[in-house]
Amino acid sequence: MKTSRVHLIFAVLLLATFVLPAATSAATTSATGTIVSLSPATRTVTIQNGDGTQVMLRASDRSVLKRNGKAVRFSALALRDQASVQFQRSTIGRLDASGPVLDSARGVFTAFDSTSGLLSMATVGGARSFRIDSKTLIVRNGAAATAQGLAHGDALLVHSASAPTGTIAVAADIEADGPEEEDVEGTITTIAGQDVTITPEHGSAVTVHVAASTVIKLTDATGTHTATLADLATGMQAEADYDPVSLVADHIHARAAEHHQAEVEGKVTAVDATAGTISIDPEHGAAVALHTDSTTRISRNGAAATLADIKVGDSAEARYDATTLLASRIDARSERPQPLAEVEGKVTAVGASSVTITPEHGGPVALKVDATTKFFLRGTPATLADVKVGQRAHASYDRTTLLAAVVRVQNDNPQPTTAAIEGSVTAVSATSITIAPEHGNPVTLTVDSSTSITVHGHAATAADIKVGDRAEALYVTATLLAKRIEVQGADGEDD
Repeated sequence: MKTSRVHLIFAVLLLATFVLPAATSAATTSATGTIVSLSPATRTVTIQNGDGTQVMLRASDRSVLKRNGKAVRFSALALRDQASVQFQRSTIGRLDASGPVLDSARGVFTAFDSTSGLLSMATVGGARSFRIDSKTLIVRNGAAATAQGLAHGDALLVHSASAPTGTIAVAADIEADGPEEEDVEGTITTIAGQDVTITPEHGSAVTVHVAASTVIKLTDATGTHTATLADLATGMQAEADYDPVSLVADHIHARAAEHHQAEVEGKVTAVDATAGTISIDPEHGAAVALHTDSTTRISRNGAAATLADIKVGDSAEARYDATTLLASRIDARSERPQPLAEVEGKVTAVGASSVTITPEHGGPVALKVDATTKFFLRGTPATLADVKVGQRAHASYDRTTLLAAVVRVQNDNPQPTTAAIEGSVTAVSATSITIAPEHGNPVTLTVDSSTSITVHGHAATAADIKVGDRAEALYVTATLLAKRIEVQGADGEDD
């Protein structure tokens, strides 16, 4: 009997020798800086260090979030906050933020009046408005944006300082999540009411709707200036950015019919980002010196870029106004483009540093991923943790090393529309919860095994929720199924 116990103890010690190093292999990393981007939809936060480098991290149900010394929900974090964070593999362990006292409001974007500077959104408690000024920071899908760039139906998180009763609060920052914009370029073929139809040289015509928030620019003999729908005419060349769901145009840039577009393709011989000029020398003919402005679309190696990103020696194609020499589009390519291969199919395996994608035809491709790999989920910046087996994905990778440069994931089925509610718990059971907001009617939600529940920041079950607790829930509007429930004590503060 003593021999068996000795063998057992030896086996446990031997197992600990191999297991413990593995358990501690994921070292904790720290970062300190300013919060420059937030996404409530993906629960990601980007912190910019003092040297200008940035790190994007993801909050999980286990993440400890504090602001000004108090435990808070993710929605309480704000742009410009100073933050100190500890994380493992891009997942936040603990984040301590500090900043001014701000109120939080969540809802759906409905309109922006550029004349009055008022932004309107629909919330569970009814319509709300906020004033936008030059100090308001706006982020959409993790990138800097403007109020005019918000799309109808975007999910909004707005932070503002408390305003006196009867006055409209000024938004300190706005975080928006919504579908990526699409664009069309071609000839205006129809204008009917508030709708403009643009027919490209190749492909189907697109009809966009002109709303009060649509910014219209017109280039004519006097230059480029702000215009209205009445200034547009059939036959004009035009480009439009629009929301793919509502088809509401964010921007339309048109050119008067007499302004003919020309093209040039060749080598870049000069670039002056400060002056906004570029010279392109074609294989035959004289070099063309072009100038650019805020309406010029620029890309390099297939990615959105600025004039400063283009280098002398790059190959470039440009479309420009033959009269004013204003470039409408510049597409540049580095002299030696990266030898990237592509694969598209279903994700069949996800490892700690790998993703396997199996195309419809051909064998699976096992790709390596590291800190340089960029992930996108339905167009929104993401992390490896967001990639799941069964999702459809498209990846660009180095054919020699099999290291993925970009992985874009798109679920087979669109995400159901969700809404949020915050208030007092008036009833709760193992399968349902009723929350009464401060304004509006109570909402009864279904709770099942997929519902994520936290109480005071810790994982919990419906049995841990009490009548009178303050709770915030995210739910599917079509089924009233609660996706996430976050509960505080009856006094509204976390422990």
